[in-house]
Amino acid sequence: MNEQEIRFADNSNKTTLIGVLMIVIAIAGYTFLIRPISSDLDVIKADVSTKTVSLDGLKTQLDALNTAEQELQLTSEVQRQESLKAVPVGVNEDLVIKDIVQIAKQNNVTLNSISFAKGAGAKDGIGSLRISSTFEGNYQDLTNFLMGLEQNGRIFRVDSVNVQVNKLEISDVERASFSLSIDTYFQQK
Repeated sequence: MNEQEIRFADNSNKTTLIGVLMIVIAIAGYTFLIRPISSDLDVIKADVSTKTVSLDGLKTQLDALNTAEQELQLTSEVQRQESLKAVPVGVNEDLVIKDIVQIAKQNNVTLNSISFAKGAGAKDGIGSLRISSTFEGNYQDLTNFLMGLEQNGRIFRVDSVNVQVNKLEISDVERASFSLSIDTYFQQK
């Protein structure tokens, strides 16, 4: 019975064959499964690189737009201030008189009289003030005065102009008396 108990089986061919088969399966798995995933990974890396460059470009554009927005707000503030000068809040007849007297002085025109009346009905919170005034000067003074009204920060719209020419007998100088109807606008409080 000793001989039967110590018997060794010769399984070495099967074990080697299974080992070789496992190596072949591993190589085939690498070739058919891992390699395509690896090439997909390279494509994904290239795509990420491209998108990173694109993102940097978009960040640069965003910075430029933010800078432009800040400048635009500054410009908008300047425009708001200019529009407040053009159409101020409240009637402020004293400022209207000051503007007209200043324009008259700059253009060698003598202001003889000035009067105010509320203009036509207000629209959208904007009222109008009608100004009737008489001046004295020559024709060139009148045209310069009218240009001064156009260039003023506050909006003045000349509705009518009446001119009467007077010739001085002493010096043969012609002087014009002119009366203007002017509308200006204000924001109602």
